[in-house]
Amino acid sequence: MTTRSPLHEPTGPPSASDDLRFWERGRPGPASPDEMAMLSTMAVAMAVRNAVEDLHAGGAFSDQQAPSFNRTVRNRLYAVMLALQRLDRAAPDERLVDLLTAQARTEDPALAGSDGFDTAHSVVGAVRGAIREFSRAERLASEVADALEEAALPWALDTLRHLQTIEHPASADQIRYLISMVPRYWESPEIEPQLRKHFTG
Repeated sequence: MTTRSPLHEPTGPPSASDDLRFWERGRPGPASPDEMAMLSTMAVAMAVRNAVEDLHAGGAFSDQQAPSFNRTVRNRLYAVMLALQRLDRAAPDERLVDLLTAQARTEDPALAGSDGFDTAHSVVGAVRGAIREFSRAERLASEVADALEEAALPWALDTLRHLQTIEHPASADQIRYLISMVPRYWESPEIEPQLRKHFTG
């Protein structure tokens, strides 16, 4: 069994902008793993939202569909961020490894035979999976779904890189900028029912 690099430090609970108030205290970084999971989820979700905004404005999906898109991305990301933070590297919980590996395979099917996971593949795979889930539910054309993925995935990966180097001022500033944009009406992320088995017991 091999596991590879998690996020820089971190896991977390929910409550959208209210749960992100710790970031306003002027500290260089989050105080707890739970805070980091929330921060990571919302920063990447906000980057994804920004990345697809031109497509949204161009009619890829409607204003009525936008809340579902953003919620699906947040929820799928939250499961991955929690798993990364709760995973004990010395004695990894197989359920969390399974979740992270499954998300990684969504990003790179070549990992189907892998006995481990890569953090970047897991996070980007979560975003890809969320876009596919949303596209199926809303019956979007395949070319629209492909365009959403093409726009969103580089931004998700770039934001992950900033999270992994959050101790550096430039990265901290970028994450702070994204967090400042999180709308107050965004609900807290939740673990999707089909993924809860990885966190219970």
